[in-house]
Amino acid sequence: MTRAAVGAVLALLVPCAGALAARVAPASLPCDLPGIRIFDLPRPGGGVILVARKLTHHPVTIRMPVSSTGMIADRPIPVLVTLPSAREYVLAEFRFAVPGAPWHMDWSHVDISGNLGARHDPNAVYELPWARGETHAVTQGPHGSASWYEGGCAMDFDLKEGTEVRAARAGVVAEFQDECTKAGPMGTASNYVVVLHADGTLGDYEHLRRGGVVVRVGDRIKAGDLLGYSGNTGASSGPHLHFGVLSVNPDLSWAPQRLRFRVAGRRDLVELANGSSYTR
Repeated sequence: MTRAAVGAVLALLVPCAGALAARVAPASLPCDLPGIRIFDLPRPGGGVILVARKLTHHPVTIRMPVSSTGMIADRPIPVLVTLPSAREYVLAEFRFAVPGAPWHMDWSHVDISGNLGARHDPNAVYELPWARGETHAVTQGPHGSASWYEGGCAMDFDLKEGTEVRAARAGVVAEFQDECTKAGPMGTASNYVVVLHADGTLGDYEHLRRGGVVVRVGDRIKAGDLLGYSGNTGASSGPHLHFGVLSVNPDLSWAPQRLRFRVAGRRDLVELANGSSYTR
C-alpha cells in the first residue's frame, strides 16, 4: 500500500465557508460510501479552487498531484495533508498566469486512513479485544502472509460470529459502519469501528456483523468497553476480528507499530504470535 510522495509537503488546511459550509457525516456510513470527493470551483478574480468534500469522520491523509499549464498555485504541489473530520476543505487555489490566455489542469488523488506523522506511544498497553475470561487464537499475526495491510502489524483473531468485541485501548470513537452484509474478496466493504487514541493513532476493528456496532461517533471509551459484535463482512473468508493500529508515513504507507498486550496469567506484556491462543 506504499505510494510515492517525493517532494510533497504538508498543505495548510482551510475549511470552506459560505456556500462551502461544513457538513456533518451520517451517524452510520452507508456501505461502499466514497470517503472523499474532489471538485473544482471558480476562483474569484480568475482561476480554479480545488475542494475536498470529506464524508467520513475519522482522519484521512490525502496526496493530490496536479498537472497544470498557464496557472500558478498558492502552495507547493503535490498537496499532502490530513483531513481530520467530515466537512469541506480548500486543498489549493490556482490563479491564471496570464488572464485570458489558454490554460489546462488535471489532478488525481490517493488517500489512506490515519493521521500523517502520528507517533505511537511506546508505553501504550493493549487489552485483548474480547470479554474477560475468554480465550481466542491469533490466526494471522504481525508480518504474516496477508498482514502487509496496516504496516504489516495487523492481526486476525478467531472470533465466532456474534462474539463481543471489546476496546483494546481507550479513545474516542471516530467512525463506524454497520450496514454491510457480504463477505468477499479484497475490496469488499466491511463493518467496522475506528477509535482515535490519545497519541493520534487509530484503532481499527473490522468485519463486524451487520447492525453489530453499539457505540456512536464521539463516544469516549475505556479499554475493555463493548464496541460491538464480530461477524463475517468485507474481505473475509470466515468469521473473525481484524485489529490494527494506524498512523501514516509521508509516502502514504502505514507505519508499523509494536503492540504489547496484557494477557491473563502473565506478569509481562506480550507481543502476540501467529497461531498462539491468549486469555484475557
